[in-house]
Amino acid sequence: MNKHHPSSEDYKKALTALLDESERIFFSYLDEGDYYPHLFRKINESREILGMNPFKLCAKDKELEKSSGVLVEIKKLDHFDESFELPSYETNGSAGCDLKASLHNEDRKSGLRLIPNECITIPTGLCMAIPKGYEIQVRPRSGMSLKTKLRIPNSPGTIDSDYRGEIKVILENIGGESIVIEHGDRIAQLVLVKVPQAQFREVSEELSKTDRGEGGFGSTGVK
Repeated sequence: MNKHHPSSEDYKKALTALLDESERIFFSYLDEGDYYPHLFRKINESREILGMNPFKLCAKDKELEKSSGVLVEIKKLDHFDESFELPSYETNGSAGCDLKASLHNEDRKSGLRLIPNECITIPTGLCMAIPKGYEIQVRPRSGMSLKTKLRIPNSPGTIDSDYRGEIKVILENIGGESIVIEHGDRIAQLVLVKVPQAQFREVSEELSKTDRGEGGFGSTGVK
């Protein structure tokens, strides 16, 4: 029996139909004041494939784009898997976006094994340029913390705005059995946080008084 292989014309029709629906959804959200940069990027990628001009935002929508998020530039390294999407938010109210393990070619088949009590760094294949005045925190995913013995020991890890190296996630196996990190596993979530720098100044007089004073390390009790 001969199998039917879709022609380029069939593919174009299917992509056009999908594009039309994606545009309808995007602009319906935009009318309500919600901007989804990931969807906007995918729409323009599809338009480019079809030989169509990309959409450009009007002045009003550009203001919405600016207010909807802080621009973080991303560079892909050679071992970043091009089939992976860049980090993005799953919902309009998400604080964190998932980060995947993008292993080197020699490790993709076997994965990276963590024996009990071992701590290693997991590559992601991504570098970032974070705007000055911000950090990106590397936090555990709730599902991973609940269902496995994998932990991010320095949580929340900090990616400084002037760091330009690869983003790697420190994972520790606190369990009694080995755990394998597979290529493409979602290993952490990234949260962008505004961080003003402090100005430290020595004073000769006493610090301001508070009810707590020098109490610390459980001084307020446990109940």
